[in-house]
Amino acid sequence: MGGHSHDHDMPLQEFRRHTGAITLIVIGARPAPKSVDSILEIANAAHFHEEESFVARSDNGSIEYVPCSLSEHPILQLISEGRLQYKIIVSGSPYGDLPYLAPGTYYNWIEFVEGPDHDEGRWVARIVSEEGAVASVVTGVEVKQIFAFHLDDATLAEHKKPSVHVHGIGIGEVSDNFPTARWASSTSGWAPMGNGCCRVVSCQPER
Repeated sequence: MGGHSHDHDMPLQEFRRHTGAITLIVIGARPAPKSVDSILEIANAAHFHEEESFVARSDNGSIEYVPCSLSEHPILQLISEGRLQYKIIVSGSPYGDLPYLAPGTYYNWIEFVEGPDHDEGRWVARIVSEEGAVASVVTGVEVKQIFAFHLDDATLAEHKKPSVHVHGIGIGEVSDNFPTARWASSTSGWAPMGNGCCRVVSCQPER
C-alpha cells in the first residue's frame, strides 16, 4: 500500500524506506487466535490514555480513537498472541461509508495469521464491539518499525507517548483525489535507541 507510509510528524524528505525483508521463521504450533471473549477480557483490564485520543468529527457525529498503553516487546506480542491497539467510540453516524460502525464502543485487535500451508502470513485486525460481536475484519494491515535518529528532547517525549491518528492516502494534491480513503495509524511500542528512538507502528485501512 503506497503513499501513506511516511511518519506524519517528520519532514517527508528525511525518510528512507528500506524494503529489504527480515525473514521470520516460526517453529512449532502457534497459539490459536484469541476468542472474542478473551479480547473483551483483555480490553476490560487495559489502561486507555484518554489524554492522547484522536477525534474525527463530521456534521452527523464523531469517532474517538483512544490508544492503550504501549508494550515492551510489541512485535513479539503481535506475532505470538495478538495485541489490543485502541478503543473506538462512535457517536451518531459520522461516516456514511462505514455502516458497520453503529453508535457504540469497539476494540481494535491486531494479530498475525498464517496461511493454510504455513508458508505465508498476514497481519489482520478485528474490530470487536463491547457486546461481543465482530463488526469488521481488516486484512490490509501494515506493521512497521520506525527508527528515528538525532531527535531533540521534545520530539523524543512526544514519540514515547501512546498515539493513534487517522490520515488519508498521499500528500498535497494527490490526497484530494481520494477524499474517502482513510488509514488509522497507532503506536504499539517505543524504545530509546542511541541518539533517537524506535517505534512499532500499525496502519490499517478504514474501508
